[in-house]
Amino acid sequence: MCKMRKLLGCLLLGLSLLCLNACTWSGEQVSIVSYNVESDKIEDTDSLLVAQDIKLIKPADLWALSEVKNENDARIFDSVIGSNYSSILGKTGASDRLQIIFNNKRLELIESRELANFGGTRAPLVAQFKLRANNREFLFMVNHFNRVNAEKRNIQAENLRQWTLAQKLPVIAAGDYNLDFSLKNRTGNKAFDILMSDDTFLWLEPLCLSQGNCPNTGTQCNPRYHAILDFILLGGSAKQWQGKSEILFKDQPVCEKESKGYADHYPVAAQIIIN
Repeated sequence: MCKMRKLLGCLLLGLSLLCLNACTWSGEQVSIVSYNVESDKIEDTDSLLVAQDIKLIKPADLWALSEVKNENDARIFDSVIGSNYSSILGKTGASDRLQIIFNNKRLELIESRELANFGGTRAPLVAQFKLRANNREFLFMVNHFNRVNAEKRNIQAENLRQWTLAQKLPVIAAGDYNLDFSLKNRTGNKAFDILMSDDTFLWLEPLCLSQGNCPNTGTQCNPRYHAILDFILLGGSAKQWQGKSEILFKDQPVCEKESKGYADHYPVAAQIIIN
């Protein structure tokens, strides 16, 4: 009888561990694309050409676009992604605005807002979503940190870190953060150090970093940096989620096309399991 009870106990323990492992990995897969579509050089960037590249990307559930020129360009980008998508366009940043595009069949929008007094040129754009499949709610942010003004960029990094720590919901933060993570030295600038301090965020590092086959200039075309500027980050309880990311268009002449009217950044895509 004792041996039988011991065997039964072992079986129950094994089943419990199996269930725990399955629960850890089970969940809904959500896809994300972060893309700087370049509006800063209005005279040589054609939104219709940028839209052609967007159309080459497998439609994701969530898109974080930065440097969107205006409402017209926002409509163009939204339309090429698909008919089941809705758009949220930020109001700040003049001709360098932020946009969230989401799959409204999979995601229910609870609310959206811009975050004032963050220290940058454009306010972060945040949306609260509910995943229809499991009612899981989370916050999705698109951001664009300042490029030229390092002081503003550092303030933005600290403000984002503090804001994320104050949230009760999981946070996904995507966009062009200008953190200058060097492909050679594997270090970022001061804003990178600030944002990543105290393990506030989990960076879904592109697979090409470990494989050694990232584009030579990183996620953009300026040879001055040779660095990752575009990030997809998980904050709060989202750090417990499983995820992976990659830089897209690695086999395409992105930087050669840039002078013809295309964007000067590579898109970054991620897959995340939300449980």
